[in-house]
Amino acid sequence: MLRKGLLVLLLVALVGVGSVFGEEGGAANAAALDIAPLFRGFALSESDLHLSGFGFGAYYERQMNDKWTLGAKMTFFTHKLNISVSGFGIEEKDTLFSLGILSRYYPNNMMDKFFFGFGVGFDRITFYESEFWPGGSDSFSQTFSGLNLHVNTGYRIFFNDNIFIEPLFGYKISKFGMLYNDEGLSGLSGFHIDLSIGYKF
Repeated sequence: MLRKGLLVLLLVALVGVGSVFGEEGGAANAAALDIAPLFRGFALSESDLHLSGFGFGAYYERQMNDKWTLGAKMTFFTHKLNISVSGFGIEEKDTLFSLGILSRYYPNNMMDKFFFGFGVGFDRITFYESEFWPGGSDSFSQTFSGLNLHVNTGYRIFFNDNIFIEPLFGYKISKFGMLYNDEGLSGLSGFHIDLSIGYKF
C-alpha cells in the first residue's frame, strides 16, 4: 500500500513539474510497457525442472523542455522453483520490486528517436524457501532493500504519431545484484537489453 501511494505521489509531482517547466502549448507525455521481462520469464521457465519466471516493467515520461524529460519506472520480476517427490518437497521463490526516477536527453528533441538516459531507483528483494517432509516442515524468508543506479541508450521508432517501440541497451548497478543474480533473479546488476512498446500523448 505504501509503495503504491509513493508511486502515485511521484507521478502527480512529475505532471506538476512538467506543467511548470514544459513548453508553451503543453508538454508531451509518454507511457510504455517493458516487455523484455516477460521474455526473460519465459526463457527462465522450464516445466521439467519445475521452474517458472514472470516479470513486467512500465514507465511514465514527461517532457521538461526541447531536449530533456523526467519520469518514473517500475519493474517486477519473480522466479519460482517447486519440487515434490514421495512426500518430500522444496519450494523456493525470489521476487524483485524496483521503483525509480529516470531522466532522458533527446538530441533530436521532442521525445523523438535517439536518446541517452540515466536514473536512480530503489530495489526490494524477497527470498523465500520452504521444505516439507512426512510429519514436518520448515521455512524461512529474507528481505533486502537498497538503491540502484542505471544508465542507458536507445532509439524510439514510431509507427504513427503516437505508437512506438523502443529497444534500449543499458547498465545497472544494484546493491544486492551480485548476490542474487546467481539465484536466477533477473533485472539486477549488469548489462541488459530491454524492449518497450508505448504511447506518446
